[in-house]
Amino acid sequence: MSATKEVQSQPVSPTAPTPLLVDLRTAAQMLSVSVCEMRKLTRSKKIRHVKHGKKWLVSPDDLRQFVSRELSRSAA
Repeated sequence: MSATKEVQSQPVSPTAPTPLLVDLRTAAQMLSVSVCEMRKLTRSKKIRHVKHGKKWLVSPDDLRQFVSRELSRSAA
């Protein structure tokens, strides 16, 4: 006779909390650019970043502001 354990799963919330900061790889994916290009954008201070140890972290809000600025520049 085999005993099976019941595993109670936690309900998954339909909306996961938005992270306050994302790493450069995730930020690059969000902008559809390479990680190298993302580093250039942060080094040139076009997008603000925070260093935490060896990681460079970016706020999704700063990414949105960057896109908004770039779109308004290209429309002018």
